[in-house]
Amino acid sequence: MQASQDSFGPLFPVLGKLGQWGYVVRDIEAAMRYWSEVLHIGPFVCIEDLGDMVCRYRGERTDVKLRVAFAYHGETQIELIEQCNAAPSPYVDFLNSGREGLQHLGFWTDDYDRTRARLEASGFVPSYSVQLPGSPRETVYFDAPALLGCMVEVSPDSPAKRQLFGAIAALGRQWDGERAVRRYRQMSDFAAEAGVPSWSSFKA
Repeated sequence: MQASQDSFGPLFPVLGKLGQWGYVVRDIEAAMRYWSEVLHIGPFVCIEDLGDMVCRYRGERTDVKLRVAFAYHGETQIELIEQCNAAPSPYVDFLNSGREGLQHLGFWTDDYDRTRARLEASGFVPSYSVQLPGSPRETVYFDAPALLGCMVEVSPDSPAKRQLFGAIAALGRQWDGERAVRRYRQMSDFAAEAGVPSWSSFKA
């Protein structure tokens, strides 16, 4: 089933667009094969190095190293995350709990500060933040009430962000089943090839 802003809007009226389903996996290569070969979703843009991220988990700085891959199901982004080290993070905790799969819902908001404030007032607890290289604002993960079943990620929306991820979505609309994985060292390499802004062009 395709998730959309409309289908989730009544549940999350203040969060903005549901942009992403975030899956934490032990083996990103196996996950990309499964999504592309079994679920027929692709191609995946796989980023080997996210650069020098500034990460904090439960109040402490942490040196998280990730490989990530992005593809689209309709207008919803599928993000696959493999952590490459054992630094403290919600991803490590998720896997250590015996789980694998959907770990967070990612929302992109036009009013970042207001969204964060209203979430916290509603009982969502910020526990993890990531600031990407050059990005002026951080992405924040919230521990959600148990009934939701996964974390909530909130990040600012912007025209540059829509262009970058729109280029990945366009690959999905044109995909013929070949080249299920497109590999890049950093997101800036994909952005340069696609002719769109990268992380450093995102504005709050």
